[in-house]
Amino acid sequence: MRDSTRYEDATCDGGDVLYSGGDHLFVGLSSRTNEAGIQFLQDSFLSTMGVKVIPVPLLALKESFPSMNALHLKSIVTHIDDKTLIIPRGQLGNEIFQLMGAERRGYTSIQVPDATCSNVVSVNGLVLVPPTKCEETELILEREIVKKRRMKVDFVDASEFAKCDGALTCKSILLNL
Repeated sequence: MRDSTRYEDATCDGGDVLYSGGDHLFVGLSSRTNEAGIQFLQDSFLSTMGVKVIPVPLLALKESFPSMNALHLKSIVTHIDDKTLIIPRGQLGNEIFQLMGAERRGYTSIQVPDATCSNVVSVNGLVLVPPTKCEETELILEREIVKKRRMKVDFVDASEFAKCDGALTCKSILLNL
């Protein structure tokens, strides 16, 4: 039996938890998810499912990118399948991919110019994406998701969520149990 007092100060926000159905659960260390929360998940998931929790230091990333407007891990990176991540194109995307140790863990990435489109929800072959005015992002998603992976893309208006810093993945943890 676990000592529950060990976790009494634990905090964890669903927007900081990214699980693609594989062997890894990526968890952002942020203003809403602390080390005790990450440790609780590590103790729970490793012992029950054999899933390793990978901490991603978002607070350190914020220091490197002070203008970064990312509340959660899933504001920057999400997945479309068990080994493909969607990240913003450029230094921020490259940095988050590196902090996750994604390449050495067997992940590939789709990089999109419109960073808001790196926050997607993928369920049963359908990828929900916020609308974009960036034609290049649309072309990349069409090529990488629809043509290469034979999945569907549906642009979903999440503008009401955005008014309160929300997005498609906010407060969600999708688990394939």
